Amino acid sequence: MPVSHKAVLASVAMTRPPLDYPPRLGGLRPARGFRRFHGRRLAAVAAIAAMGGVGLAGCGNASRTSSSPASARQAVASAVSALGRQSRLGLRVSFGSSKALFVDLETGKGEPLDSPQAVTDAADSLDVGMQAGSTTTAELRFVGGALYAHLDAAELPGGARGLAARLGKLNGYVPGLSALGQGQWVEASAASIHQLFSAVEQFASQMGVSPPPVAGVIETILTQVYNDMVASVEAHSTYRYVGSSGGRTEYALTVDVRGFLDQFGPKLRSDLGTLPFGLGSLVGNALNKSASKIPAGQKATVDLYIAGGALQEVDVAGTRAVFSTPPLVKAPAGATQLDLSKLPGLLRQLAGSHPAAGGAL
Repeated sequence: MPVSHKAVLASVAMTRPPLDYPPRLGGLRPARGFRRFHGRRLAAVAAIAAMGGVGLAGCGNASRTSSSPASARQAVASAVSALGRQSRLGLRVSFGSSKALFVDLETGKGEPLDSPQAVTDAADSLDVGMQAGSTTTAELRFVGGALYAHLDAAELPGGARGLAARLGKLNGYVPGLSALGQGQWVEASAASIHQLFSAVEQFASQMGVSPPPVAGVIETILTQVYNDMVASVEAHSTYRYVGSSGGRTEYALTVDVRGFLDQFGPKLRSDLGTLPFGLGSLVGNALNKSASKIPAGQKATVDLYIAGGALQEVDVAGTRAVFSTPPLVKAPAGATQLDLSKLPGLLRQLAGSHPAAGGAL
């Protein structure tokens, strides 16, 4: 499956609801009141992401009214595959009644999201953000190679005054950044982003450390994690037809939580092994610790709703994911241009003054 399509479904699995306590790595240690069902949520949201792999593995059309587990699996597979044939796809994940995450993807030339062209199309667009009630607290858009950002500082920790002060101090290094703390849209052009990444790679090389993973490496890691997640869910899950009502058909996916985690944990540690700072071991250890607290045989159920032949809604443990066809992703009007030109020079100065550099870049 191309990364563009994976990213939509994987965003559900990698996202947890915003919490009011400092989470540990990966958010794997929930608050006390949340702890009793965090294992079910962990496996179930992974199952949502795995629906994409199920969609590729399935084939043919299954009867909507069949009670056969194999037929139910095929019906879900066909519905997920239908999402990939779209050129625009929106995903909204709601946590309870007020918090939500949204992700909108759009291919640059109208090609299907699951096509090879979508992976390399430089004109692809992305809109991702968080909402609290009707307020969008944070939003990022990638349009035409440029990156746009917006924050509602009043909804962030420390409030508008604290954020404005912090960004104001950084404005000398990145002129225009203070506008972000004032609730305005800011823009980093495609050219300035390319220049900055080139400087970061050069700086890392001069320091004698590995530069951040390039796109190809990230794609490989994502593919490995995704495939192992799919295999782990498939090995420890069953499908069931529930019923039809109001033009929608409901299916249920039941996951053996402990079995899923016991299989996926070691795989995840291996998949992330190439990341710096031992992040693979840290994530793997955190997942294993979480799994050890879950009773053997504990189940998690994911409710899946299909309408018009496509997956429309996924519900699990108080979290709801809804797929739709979103409006076109557009660049916001009146964005303040960020000046990133000083950052490459700053990196060169830092490298030149560092003993490991042996001189200026």
